[in-house]
Amino acid sequence: MNEKLEFIRGARLLQWSEDSETLEEVTLNDLERDTVFGFPNTTKRQHATDPVQITATKLVAAVPTNDLKCDATAKSGPKTYDPKILFLDVEYQDQDTNENVTFTGADGKTYNIIPVSLLNSNVKVTCNCLDFRWRFSVWNDDRGALYGDPPPPYQRKTTTRPPANPNRTPGICKHLIKLTQSLRQSGLIGR
Repeated sequence: MNEKLEFIRGARLLQWSEDSETLEEVTLNDLERDTVFGFPNTTKRQHATDPVQITATKLVAAVPTNDLKCDATAKSGPKTYDPKILFLDVEYQDQDTNENVTFTGADGKTYNIIPVSLLNSNVKVTCNCLDFRWRFSVWNDDRGALYGDPPPPYQRKTTTRPPANPNRTPGICKHLIKLTQSLRQSGLIGR
């Protein structure tokens, strides 16, 4: 009888492990690609990042867990937004070398990391703009790429307009795209 229980539990743990691995493998490159391919005819978002300004960036290093949280303030016209990116699997190093980048964290300490890879580093993202909230957050949450709690499901008030995200595409808003560009320019993230 114990063998049977162990097998059932083992199968459940194996299934949970496989599901978890699937959910955690989302990079910024994946999200940006999904955004562009999921909404190719938009004249906004990926085509409207020039007016967005990143006015502040705070980096919070979590060396024991190999995470790096990037909190930013983005100004878009008269409004201010708070895009956030949590980079997972960041490679921290003790010494400054030619291969790494150095930054001062929110705690005032200096950190050295290998530039974060857009292709390989898993991320979780969020922004308080309505585009991200209603178009992407629920689908990012399904993929394991939402930083924080998902909002309640959107209840359409009209049937005269098409759904905001009919293909249920995960993605990022223009504020997160601009933050990514800013982090690229700083050298914090590479390819």
